[in-house]
Amino acid sequence: MSTDAPDPRLLENWEDAFQYPIPTVRAMEKRLRTGVAENHDKLRNLVGASYRDLLGTAHTIIEIDGQLQEVEKLIGSAGKKANTRLIEKTGQNCEAYQDERRSQESDEYRWVSEVSTLERSLSTVSQILREDSSCLLAAKLLVVARLLHKSLCQKRRTQDYIGRLGAKLSSLRQKLLRHIDRRLIRHAGDNNILVEDLTAFSLASSAQPSDVLAHFYHLRSNAIARPKRQALKDTKESILRRLDLFISTIRESKILFPDLLSKSLKSLGSQPLLIDRGIVDIESLNLDVNARWFDEDVKNYTAWTRHDELARSKAEEKLKSWTFDALDTLTTAAGKDIAEESDPKAVVEVRQSIIQSWLTSSKALRILSSKSALQKLRNPFTDRLQDIMATSCTEIHDSTCKAVFDGCNANNAGTWYTPSLWDPSTLSLEYGNGAGTFRKAIVDRRLGRSHEIHAVINAFEKRAKRIQQLQTAIKEMRDTRWDDDYDDDEDNDDAEESSFQALSRSDPESLQSTLRERTWRTIQSIESDLQERSKKTNITITGLDSPGIFMYRSLRELRRIVPPFLHNIDPSQAQSLFCESLFANLRDQLAQYVTKETTPTLSTALERFFKSTSLPLRALWDTGSPPLPVQPSPATFKYLRAVVGQMEELGFDIWSPRTGHLTKRLLLDEAVRVCIEHAQEWNTNLAAEHKGTGSSEDTTESEENKTDEHEGHANDIKLVDDAIGRQSNYHGEDESESYEEKQPEQERVQDPLFDDTTLANEPSEFKQNQSSIQNTTHLLTQQQKLVQLLFDTLYLSQALSSPQSPALDQLINPLVISIDDIGERIFSVFDSESTSADEETRKAVIIIKGEADEGDRSERTPEVMGRLNKAAGEYWKRTYALFGLLVVPAASTSS
Repeated sequence: MSTDAPDPRLLENWEDAFQYPIPTVRAMEKRLRTGVAENHDKLRNLVGASYRDLLGTAHTIIEIDGQLQEVEKLIGSAGKKANTRLIEKTGQNCEAYQDERRSQESDEYRWVSEVSTLERSLSTVSQILREDSSCLLAAKLLVVARLLHKSLCQKRRTQDYIGRLGAKLSSLRQKLLRHIDRRLIRHAGDNNILVEDLTAFSLASSAQPSDVLAHFYHLRSNAIARPKRQALKDTKESILRRLDLFISTIRESKILFPDLLSKSLKSLGSQPLLIDRGIVDIESLNLDVNARWFDEDVKNYTAWTRHDELARSKAEEKLKSWTFDALDTLTTAAGKDIAEESDPKAVVEVRQSIIQSWLTSSKALRILSSKSALQKLRNPFTDRLQDIMATSCTEIHDSTCKAVFDGCNANNAGTWYTPSLWDPSTLSLEYGNGAGTFRKAIVDRRLGRSHEIHAVINAFEKRAKRIQQLQTAIKEMRDTRWDDDYDDDEDNDDAEESSFQALSRSDPESLQSTLRERTWRTIQSIESDLQERSKKTNITITGLDSPGIFMYRSLRELRRIVPPFLHNIDPSQAQSLFCESLFANLRDQLAQYVTKETTPTLSTALERFFKSTSLPLRALWDTGSPPLPVQPSPATFKYLRAVVGQMEELGFDIWSPRTGHLTKRLLLDEAVRVCIEHAQEWNTNLAAEHKGTGSSEDTTESEENKTDEHEGHANDIKLVDDAIGRQSNYHGEDESESYEEKQPEQERVQDPLFDDTTLANEPSEFKQNQSSIQNTTHLLTQQQKLVQLLFDTLYLSQALSSPQSPALDQLINPLVISIDDIGERIFSVFDSESTSADEETRKAVIIIKGEADEGDRSERTPEVMGRLNKAAGEYWKRTYALFGLLVVPAASTSS
């Protein structure tokens, strides 16, 4: 069932309410009780409000009653006092009161107007300065403000406040003067604005025209000499700004002084300041209201100066004097600016721009001597280029010498090496981007360029670039063409050269001459310092770790880059060799070191060679008449391998053609000397043995040592054969067979003279001559050793030949004499009655230069040396690839 109660007001009687359920009845009851409470409150509020209104009305009635009673009293009193005399007295008192009030109000209005105008004038001046507006208007306002401040100070009212306004007035005056100075320095190109600023300065500082001109010149001179601002990094712009200010000052001075300035100053005195249109139009001053309260001296003040104080002649005289002084100031400031520029090309570009600007403005500079002025203007740039030359040359000298001797330091010995071309690290090099890194590494390793060598190269080339830039800059100066419209002011036909010649010829020639002289002196200084310090520190070549090797490589690189560098500067000096004496000394030390280290190898091998009682290589001789050797002995191969090994150890890159030829010449001289000494010593010993009676003992000793000598010579022959790619087995037998097993058979086959069995098997008629034959065989063996040594010497002459080598015939002549001497001894034995020899043995005897009577000797003698030389040359052609460093091309002058 719904519990919504109906509205009780709709019920007709109270019984209808009980027709609904109890909850509904209760809801209707609650609603009725709420309505009764609300109506009770409304009634009580209504009664209370009406009561308050009633009380107010009663109070008003009481007040009206009191006022009516007061009015009645006043009306009664006035009626009693209303007479003529009293009314006149009252009127007089009222008029006097009004006059006093008006006087007080006038003073108050005057003070307020002056203070208000003063404040607003100062604020207007501040606004003008912020907006960079008319300085002349600001100066006029400051003059008015100064007059108002003076008037207010006389009234002695609120002096503290007036004092603060006076301080502000003084501060604004200083600000205005500084602002005018900045505007005078800042050339805007408008002469009207410049005249206004000059007039404002004169008005604000009470200066006469001559003082204004002096101040103007002072400002412009300071501006020209002012250091370059940090924000202005362009040297060219800075110097052009100074030159433009210098030229514009001359132009503006001719226009402004004295005519325009005098006219502007004269216009100031034509009317009072307070009626000036610029001041009247300032609405914030409210002069239409305030001006009538000002004092008369303020309202009628007119600015007056001696506008005609500066004469034209005096202005021209001051302009000329300032121009000369300002030109010196300009050149000094330009020199300071250009001193910060280290690029020669930039210096030349600035020079060209400055001079071109000067020439363009030449008509405004007629008061100056064109040549002297242009000379002063050129000097800073010429001096700067010479300073760059001196600095660059000093840097080249210091950095190059420092890099060389730092590298020669013994502490850096471990960093002198460069890896071999075949070092495994080559595989890890970068091959990308055109394999630039790889190619550079290959070149560096081939030429022995370590980090220290690159430091020497970079130390020279980096500073040499500045010299090249100077050379280019000087050429650009020489090639510059100037405008032909410019003419010299001075008619001097006998002058040494025109201004254009000085610009395009004299300056470049002077700089070029200085550059050549300084550069050549620098190179000579580097050379002398390197030589002097090398002597002091005793830089020599004593091995791979010696600083002389580093010095040699450093000088080699410098000798490569110095001549092209000098050729660009002075072609006449390009042919001079850099550090020739020091480099030649190091070259000699290299050759001597290699010779010293390898000569003992040859000497030891020759001692072993001559101590042997047989000649195993005899089996490899040709079969001509007489038989001659066709390949060198193992001793020679060992020696050449030792030479090449020593050269490789020092580095492939240091063996230039000249160094290689010098080394080969010393090696050949020493090798021939050692060979000759051993041959002569052996020949002397042999002659002593031949005269004695110990031939049988020698034969016995030879028999005892044969086995050992065969073994040693077998190893030597194997070394030679391995070097040229041949087998030690000359008859196709297995290499595993020992040389001792095959040697007797070879000797029996190829040389019966050395086979004792053959001698033992001869017929009985030769046995009585066995002792003589053995002696002859011994002599023949020793002669064949000398012939082999002669062939080795000829082979060495092929390997170590150089353009400076002496004639070989003179070197080997003692060896040839020894061979012929032994041959003559053998033939003397053959020619004796008690000794006989077969034909083959006779043909084995060699006579090279001796004269023989018998046909078999005279027929073959002339061709022995030819055959030996030919065989040595052919064998060198087949084996020179084994000794690559000894194959040296023709030497160049600078190598």
